[in-house]
Amino acid sequence: MNPSHISALTQVLPVVVVLFTFKKLEKNFKLFALFCVFALLTEVVCFFLDRYRMNVSYMQNIYTLVEMACYFFLMHLTIGNAYISKFVVIAFLLCLFSWLVNFYALNGISSAFQYADTVYSFFIASFAAISLLHIASSSMVPLLQNSYYLRSIGFMFYFTSAVILYSLSNINFTPTFLFTRVWDVHAFTNGIANVIYAISIWQNSRIEKTY
Repeated sequence: MNPSHISALTQVLPVVVVLFTFKKLEKNFKLFALFCVFALLTEVVCFFLDRYRMNVSYMQNIYTLVEMACYFFLMHLTIGNAYISKFVVIAFLLCLFSWLVNFYALNGISSAFQYADTVYSFFIASFAAISLLHIASSSMVPLLQNSYYLRSIGFMFYFTSAVILYSLSNINFTPTFLFTRVWDVHAFTNGIANVIYAISIWQNSRIEKTY
């Protein structure tokens, strides 16, 4: 089993936790929990499309659009600074514009959106880092018990890796075996991020107010 398959299987972890904790979650985390379920369902659909040699790019791009809207909204809610929160909204609009440009420039939704994904990943990683600083300065519980802090670590960890991956994709990185190793590393970080997401959901169900 290659790293990509293992990474995909780790998406089950946060969903399993959601099944046992959903009613106990705060509204912010309920939205995140529902997105985790959506992500797993998308992965299953893409698996069967790929198995029957059908184009999966359109499903991946729809997924990215939903992910983008969800994660920017979560960042907007998590970052406690009203001034920075305005930049989150502006960044979302820029990423949405980038997504639409890719949609028209690359002949529709069935093509890979690497440029838009690079821009989007950069912003989420940046805002996740900002949220970490905000939460660290205001948390009322140990940081490793803070569900929002843990989730932001997962965001920053995954999307920093994604920025590197998509940037290399955009410049046609060679040789092939090195690029494959980069994909493997990205799959590994995705798996770690899913583990962190599962822990953050569990922590949110245990503590009513974390910061």
